[in-house]
Amino acid sequence: MSISRSILVIGAGELGTYVLQALAHHPHRQDTTISVLLRESSINAKEPSKAERIESFRKLGITFTPSDLTLDSEEKLASIFTEFEVVICCTGYMAQSGLQIKISKAVLAAQVPYYIPWQFGMDYEAIGRESGMFDEQLDVKELLRSQNTTRWLALATGFFTSVIFPPVGGLVDVENKVIYGSENWDNRFVITTTKDIGRFTAEIVLGPERDAVFVDGPVYVAGDTVSYRDVANAMEEVTGEKFTRKLFTQKEAQDDLRENLTVGNICRSVFAQGKGFLFDPKDLWVPRAPLETTTLREFAEEHVRV
Repeated sequence: MSISRSILVIGAGELGTYVLQALAHHPHRQDTTISVLLRESSINAKEPSKAERIESFRKLGITFTPSDLTLDSEEKLASIFTEFEVVICCTGYMAQSGLQIKISKAVLAAQVPYYIPWQFGMDYEAIGRESGMFDEQLDVKELLRSQNTTRWLALATGFFTSVIFPPVGGLVDVENKVIYGSENWDNRFVITTTKDIGRFTAEIVLGPERDAVFVDGPVYVAGDTVSYRDVANAMEEVTGEKFTRKLFTQKEAQDDLRENLTVGNICRSVFAQGKGFLFDPKDLWVPRAPLETTTLREFAEEHVRV
């Protein structure tokens, strides 16, 4: 039987860290146990920067659950997961192939009451299997829909705001002073910062609407909805510099991706498909508790350097 009010976050990369921080600071945390699953080597890291990071989690009252997702069996993971009421997977889709299915099967075997798999970002079902890039995301959803013991949701957030800008550079190439758009400068899309995704996630898990929000399907949120023109204008206004504006077609994006498999080219390839990242406002989940999100302009002002 799962321990009451206990949460396990898998991974502590950029998103995992923000999720952990938002959970730790949530006003309804109270006596909730929050733990993060990491390799033993990460938990016991000696390198100053890594050790300092681990200590920062300890200061937030976060505990550590040692495991190696790659080496540990599905059965071993299930034995770990069974101790938790909520499991949140923050180990991304670009990890080892098959890992998301392995984690999800272990969650189901453990009969975890609530599960948030790695579905952050686009609406992968809207994109479909045609691209071949997100098949495992779809496999996870099919697996979760085949059962009725674990409640789950797929948190669709649109693009992570950071992927637009360097170092990923999905739309903005600062070095060459180029800003990209797909097909039409007025085409719009949803973006959300990783910090805001962490806050949405914490509110879902610890807020008063949890049972209503775990819909065994997609939940849509948005930090900001912008156009390619908005990105270009914000960059020029924030930097005070002129950028070349270049629209790309789906064929050009696919050709670039085949030639050079970079995260930036992957992002532009998804942009070029024109689906999965613009959500109908009436479908958005807006928490009862006010949640101020970061706009494109605010993010650019804080993070863009030329």
